[in-house]
Amino acid sequence: MKYSLFILPAIAAATAINFNNPQRLEIREKVATDRFRIFSDDEPVLPHNVQPYGNTDVLKRDKVEAYGSSKRNDSSDSLDPERFEKPSPISEFCKENDHFIENSGDMYNLQAQCDTILGNLHFKDYNDALIDFGKLRSVQGSIFIENCSALVKIEGHKLERIRQTFSLRSLTSLVSIDLSSLKDVRVINWKVLPILNEALISNEVNGLSSLTISDTALPIIEGFKNVEDVDVFEINNNRYLESVKANIKHVRQKLSVHANARETELEMPRLISAENITVRDTSSVYFPKLEEVGSSLEFIQNHFTELRISSLKTVGGTLGIIDNGNLKLANFNNVTDIQGGLMVANNTRLEKIDFFSKLRQIGGAIYFEGKFNDTDFPQLKLVKGSAFVKTNSGSMDCSKWTTPKSGRSIVRGGKISCISGRRQKAQSVSQDGSVLSETDSEYDDTSEFGNDNAGSGSFAGKAQSGSTIKKTPSILWILTASLIGALGHYFS
Repeated sequence: MKYSLFILPAIAAATAINFNNPQRLEIREKVATDRFRIFSDDEPVLPHNVQPYGNTDVLKRDKVEAYGSSKRNDSSDSLDPERFEKPSPISEFCKENDHFIENSGDMYNLQAQCDTILGNLHFKDYNDALIDFGKLRSVQGSIFIENCSALVKIEGHKLERIRQTFSLRSLTSLVSIDLSSLKDVRVINWKVLPILNEALISNEVNGLSSLTISDTALPIIEGFKNVEDVDVFEINNNRYLESVKANIKHVRQKLSVHANARETELEMPRLISAENITVRDTSSVYFPKLEEVGSSLEFIQNHFTELRISSLKTVGGTLGIIDNGNLKLANFNNVTDIQGGLMVANNTRLEKIDFFSKLRQIGGAIYFEGKFNDTDFPQLKLVKGSAFVKTNSGSMDCSKWTTPKSGRSIVRGGKISCISGRRQKAQSVSQDGSVLSETDSEYDDTSEFGNDNAGSGSFAGKAQSGSTIKKTPSILWILTASLIGALGHYFS
């Protein structure tokens, strides 16, 4: 016992010395490092430098079980949302080709079961004031709403897509359309909506190939900023419409704006080409980039004072500038080829027809009538049809048309007739431009001017060369001038 007081302190000192032995410390560090190595694919580092969960794969979404799914193969790195969200299957009811809606109850039941339908929606003789598409987001077919005299409003705040046609027809009580989420629709065809004064559709509409809006009370049509190519753009008989704006670049079939409000402004700042263009009853036209018209181009009964289409180069059919009573200034100075006829008639304030400075060829006939005192076509080399020039001004020099500079007339269509005041000069010409006969006489209102070959030298299409002219009462030519303006609608 007397030694026990010395033995216990000695054991404690030996233990402390062994615990702090350098070799012992190296073993502890090695164990700690080995423990952290399981969390890292990198080389072992000291414990205070190791970042927990150094295996970056653990942080990837595709390594985490979602909604009870089994853990995915570690070799996959993609984050596919469909792994976590699978669309609910479309029921057989929603896949039906056609749904016929007669009242709001039918519509409620449909949208309660379907957010997407694969077929068409038909509303005919619908007897409620409101159509609410509710939860419906997508219609893969078309929507037809016709002859619903009680319908006042159409809305659908979640409807984003109508894959085919959105047709509204003969809705005499419809006042408002609110489809502010609609971004994808192929055809808009609205006709006979006489008191419709509000239509809200997303400014981001894509995929539109045809737009027809006729007989509404809309004050403005704009917002198709993402629509660049269409087949048809037709706006007519909207009596309160004051502005039509669109960023369309190409119209493959028909562009027609007519019979809207008297002060309608037409702005298409990006339009480059169109097959047919008819513009009536507008106060201004803005086509700064228009370069090509495949068939007819007509400006009829407008109210503008200026018409500048200065980028236009070719017209594949008829170019008509008719009955624009306020027109004083025009610019078509880059046009080089008109393959159909050229008609400038009854623009009572137009003093000169001198705005085709680069025009070299006219494939059809010429018809000029009005109060102008001069014509000037410095580059014109060939007119394949006939020429009729009539002005009330006695100062017009007809020799520009009847006296060939080279001995051969540029007009090859059979006859040239130029009337200035009370004087009339006329020539018969051969197909090679040789003058066959010539007359200079006092103009008689009962004198006649026409052509033998129906269609030859006409303004309705691409006139053929070699047409001849016979006498027809001049009053018929005035009527013909009016009809010619309308023919563009037929051929468009």
